[in-house]
Amino acid sequence: MILLNPKKYDIKHSDKRFQEIIDKTIDFFENKSLKKVKDDDHQNIWYSDFLEFVKNEEIFATLLTLGEIFTLVVYGQLILENAKIYNIDDDTVDQIFDCLIRDFSKFAVQLYSKSSATSLQRRICSRMIKRPAVNKDRFKNIWENYVYTLKDQYVMNE
Repeated sequence: MILLNPKKYDIKHSDKRFQEIIDKTIDFFENKSLKKVKDDDHQNIWYSDFLEFVKNEEIFATLLTLGEIFTLVVYGQLILENAKIYNIDDDTVDQIFDCLIRDFSKFAVQLYSKSSATSLQRRICSRMIKRPAVNKDRFKNIWENYVYTLKDQYVMNE
């Protein structure tokens, strides 16, 4: 099964930077050759040329933030599904989402701030920035009934 056939890859994205990364990555591996990639893999060699490529192209800096946003969406869905299954109270779910919303907004600001962000991307990111519903009573309830009760329950290894 071929997940990505670079010879047939012709999908063009509106995000020019993403398309550039895909094209350069395909070129990198095409220039390296399948034989060399397989040889390195069989010899358990982590090729420094690829690490240098990732660094020079700032691939993680470009794509990692977006990946973290998608991860938070999946976590949110799993939390909601399991809250019903395990009968988790609404205050706990709301407090968890308080954290998720703040993290989601933080990553949206990071994407918005990238010098490569287009005006469309900045507009979308600005719509993703939200402030969670603050509820001091909920926070106090969670702290007193779930967090503080664990005080001194765990000991660090010495």
